[in-house]
Amino acid sequence: MFSAYNAQYRLAEKNHQIELQQRELERTRWRVFFLIGVVVLLLALCVWGLLFWRDRKRKLRVLFTAILDRQRQWQHMLTANGVVAQLPGHEVENTDETRTEDYAERLTAEHYQRIINVMEKERPFVNPEFNIENLSRLAGLNRSVTSRAINTMSGQNFSNWLAGYRVNYLIELYIKTEASESSMETLYEKAGFSSRSSYYRQFKAVTGMTPRQFRDQYNREKE
Repeated sequence: MFSAYNAQYRLAEKNHQIELQQRELERTRWRVFFLIGVVVLLLALCVWGLLFWRDRKRKLRVLFTAILDRQRQWQHMLTANGVVAQLPGHEVENTDETRTEDYAERLTAEHYQRIINVMEKERPFVNPEFNIENLSRLAGLNRSVTSRAINTMSGQNFSNWLAGYRVNYLIELYIKTEASESSMETLYEKAGFSSRSSYYRQFKAVTGMTPRQFRDQYNREKE
C-alpha cells in the first residue's frame, strides 16, 4: 500500500513538472513572437526612415539650387521698365486715361530703379537700424512714394523686401569667404540682422531653409 501511494505521488509530481514545463514553453513561444514583432517593426521603421531621408535630401537639394539661382539673380537684378507689351489685335486705345496710367507705371518703375541703385551701390541695409524713412531720404523720395514703388514692383512689403536683401547678402558673404561651419553665425550681423532670432526667422522666411540646412547642403555640394 505504501508503494502504491509513493508511485501515485511520483506520478503527480511528474505531471506537475510537465505542466510547469509546458507553461514555460508557452511563455518562451510568446516571447519569441514578441521579439520577432519588435524586429519587424524596427526594420520597417529603418526602411521608412531611409526613404524619408532620401526624399527630404532630394527636396533640400532642389530648394538649395533654387536659393543659389535666386542669389545669382539678385546680384544681377534688373528692374522692370514699366512698359506693357501689346499683342497684335489687342491694342489699347491711346486715351488720356491710358496715357496717365502708362506714365504712372513708368514713374513708379523709375522710382524703384532709384531705390535699387541705392540698395546695390550703398548697401544701407547692413545697418540694423535702417528703415523705410532712411531709404526714402537716400533715394530722394517721400515715404509713401517709396512704399508704393516697392509694393508695386516687388509685390512685397518693405520688411519682407528688406529681409530678402539681407539674406541674399549674407549668402553672398558666406560663399565669398569660403566659410567654415560656424561662419554664418559670425556673419549675420554684417548683413544687418539686429539679432540671432531675427536672422533665423527671416532666413527661413526668405529661403524656406534654416541656416543649418543651407550650410549643410552647401558643404555637401562642395565635396
